[in-house]
Amino acid sequence: MKRVVLLAVMCASLLAGTEDLVSHRRAFRAKLAAEPVAAIAEGLRDSDAVIRRYCVYQDFLRNGPDAVEGWGDLLDDPDEQVQLAVVECLAKLPTENARRQAMGKTFVANSKFPVVVRQALRLDAAAFNFHRVNVLLKNDPTYDHIVEVKESIQLPDDRWLMHTDPAETGHTKKWFEADLDETGWKAVKCEAWEGQGFPGYDGVAWYRIRFNAPPKGDCVGANLQFGAVDEQAWVWLNGKYVGQHAIGPEGWDVAFWLNVGDEIAWDAENLLVVRVEDSKMAGGIWKPIELQTLISK
Repeated sequence: MKRVVLLAVMCASLLAGTEDLVSHRRAFRAKLAAEPVAAIAEGLRDSDAVIRRYCVYQDFLRNGPDAVEGWGDLLDDPDEQVQLAVVECLAKLPTENARRQAMGKTFVANSKFPVVVRQALRLDAAAFNFHRVNVLLKNDPTYDHIVEVKESIQLPDDRWLMHTDPAETGHTKKWFEADLDETGWKAVKCEAWEGQGFPGYDGVAWYRIRFNAPPKGDCVGANLQFGAVDEQAWVWLNGKYVGQHAIGPEGWDVAFWLNVGDEIAWDAENLLVVRVEDSKMAGGIWKPIELQTLISK
C-alpha cells in the first residue's frame, strides 16, 4: 500500500512539474510576442534549457556577431544542446577573424572544449598551417634507380617525452626546436596516452625523442615508418618540418612513411618531434616507429 501511495505522489509531482513547465513556456511565448528584445535577453538566462537554446538562435538572427558578447557563460552551459547552439552560430560567421573577435581568446584556450569544436569553428586554421608534400625516394620520378630498404631500426619506445597542448599553441612556442626546455614534459611509452596519466584527454599533444642514426655508408636516403598514430600527426626532424599524416579520425590505425633523406643526421643524434591530434577515445603514438635506411641498385 505504501508503494502505491508513493507512486501516486511521484506521478502527481511529475505532472505538476510538467504543467509548470508548459505554463512557463507559454508565458515566455507571450512575452516574446509583446517584447521580443527583452524576452530574448531574459531567455538567455532562463532556467529552461529549451528556452535558452531558442534564444541563442534568435539573438544571433537579430544581432549577428554583436549578440555573442553576452554569451560567454553559455559556452559553459550545463546543457550540451545550448553549447551546440552557440557553436553552430559562431561557425556561421564568414571569417576566422570574425569568429575570434566574436568570442574572444578565452574560448580558444579553454581546454574543456574538445578539438572537434575548434575544428567546427575552423579556429587556428591560419595559425597552424604546416603542410608539406613528402615524396618517398622510390616514388620520385626524377630518381631513376631501384630503391630498397637496407636496414630497419626501431626507435626506442620508452624514451618519449610528451606535453599536452589544449590551447594548440605549441607550434608558436616552437616545441619542435632542439634547444627547447623540456622541464615539465612527461616520460611516456609508445602506447595510448590515456593510460599514462592523461585519462579522457582529447586534443593536441606533442612528442619528442632523441635517437642515433648509423653512418651513411652506401645509403642514398632514409624513411621514417610510423606504425600508427591516433589520430593525426605532423612531424619535424632536427627542427625541420618533414610532413604530415592528416586524413582525419580514420587515420588512427593507418601506417605511413615520410622521406627524411635531407633531414637525417647520419652517424649522429637526431631529434624527432611529432604533433598529435586526437578527437575521441584513445590518442597518441601507439605503434613503433622505424628508421629505414635506403640503398639503390
